[in-house]
Amino acid sequence: MRIVSMAMVFLLLFAVAMPGMAFADEPEEAVETTEERVDQNTKEETLAEPDQSNSQQEDHSSQQEDPQEENLPVTDDTSVDDTETGLDQPMDNTPEEDENKQDIVTVLDEINQGLSLGVDVEVEKRRATVTASVDNTTQYELTDGVFHFNLEGYEPKVKQNGTEAKATYKKLEAGKYEVTVKYVATVTLDGEAHKVASERILAFQVGQDSVEAAIGAWHYYQGNEDILELHAYVEDADRGKGTWTFEVDGQKQVIDTEDLYADVWFELADPQPGKRYDAQISFNGKADGKKAKGSTTYSFQLVVPTLDYACTEKGLEMVTNLKGAKAAQGEWFFGLLDWEQEEWAAEHESGWVEGTTYKHTFKKIKPGSYDLLVDYFGDVDGEEFWTWFYEELEVEAGDPCAAAVGGPKPGDGKPGEQPDPGETVTPKEPKQTTGEIEHGAAMPKTSSQYPLGMLIGAVITLLGLGVYLMRRRVVFTS
Repeated sequence: MRIVSMAMVFLLLFAVAMPGMAFADEPEEAVETTEERVDQNTKEETLAEPDQSNSQQEDHSSQQEDPQEENLPVTDDTSVDDTETGLDQPMDNTPEEDENKQDIVTVLDEINQGLSLGVDVEVEKRRATVTASVDNTTQYELTDGVFHFNLEGYEPKVKQNGTEAKATYKKLEAGKYEVTVKYVATVTLDGEAHKVASERILAFQVGQDSVEAAIGAWHYYQGNEDILELHAYVEDADRGKGTWTFEVDGQKQVIDTEDLYADVWFELADPQPGKRYDAQISFNGKADGKKAKGSTTYSFQLVVPTLDYACTEKGLEMVTNLKGAKAAQGEWFFGLLDWEQEEWAAEHESGWVEGTTYKHTFKKIKPGSYDLLVDYFGDVDGEEFWTWFYEELEVEAGDPCAAAVGGPKPGDGKPGEQPDPGETVTPKEPKQTTGEIEHGAAMPKTSSQYPLGMLIGAVITLLGLGVYLMRRRVVFTS
């Protein structure tokens, strides 16, 4: 009986435990299946997205920063915020784009400078015809070239063909005008069209049949009389006449001439060697059949030539000096003119020499009356000039420099002989002349060419002698 009871209890416990064991077995199989499925899904995601290795926390942060998940507005801002590189500026142009723009600017400047625009104006009564042409000296091809003409208050009739144009203005009032001519064209660089331009302004006059006279001037200083001679002429004209006005050192002279040349004499109140003077010269008259007016300011440096001479046993010793000059190179001429015989008793040419001082001695001189003529042509402080002057000289028998009757002829001795170096010349009743020298605008540069300087010096000497003789004849005739 006890055995039967125990068996019944055992069977009852077994029956109760069997469903629980079955239920426990089924979850184990489900869990195992789920893990396998998770592992398989993980492998598939790994194969599909090999670059996504962030942790779940980083994924969560990325999801929070997604503007679409937080409904944030989307903009076109392309700035980059990178604390490591510091690149927080907008990405506008690449370095290559900036360099390309700079190259285009350089090319445009080159083309603008390479456009040669020529403009001319022809005036006939009250009509002005403006012609223009352009020359492109660069390698770039230009298209759509157009000329623009601007004359304030007037509209022109324009004809143009791309590189040349003509504008005609009619019914112009008398007066002075300025016309502006501008040329604009297109050049294509890297597929883009750019504008280039060139501009000129030209002045002209209408209503007066007149010309602007160009005035040339030169001068020399006559040392023995302290006289400044100013010479002026109208350039580029063959015939005409008019009124000349000269002003210098507070003095003024007005003269009428029947040609296009004039000269006047001034005696400076207080000549100052080395000082620059300004002479105002103007002309009003006719030149080549047209009314002509012109003026100029002639500036010159005052150089004063001096002459000391003495009659000694060595002969007639002469010393010249260019006061006010720092440097000089040129040719001196000394001549002792026997006026009664109208011939040179003695003469000397220095050749092309440097220095502001020069010495020469004439040997025994025949007693008589002479004119001692001194002429100089050359450069003073880099400027061409010419001067001449003379002194009246009386040599009496018994003077140290006089030749005895039957003795040596005038001028005997070595040509160009000078006193010994360092010898002091003590003049007998020394005579000194002062004068002013200055370059002449019409004289050529000759300081660097000795043969040419000799030739020009000889011509100038003859010219000076001719002027001198004419003046002396006037004096004697009077």
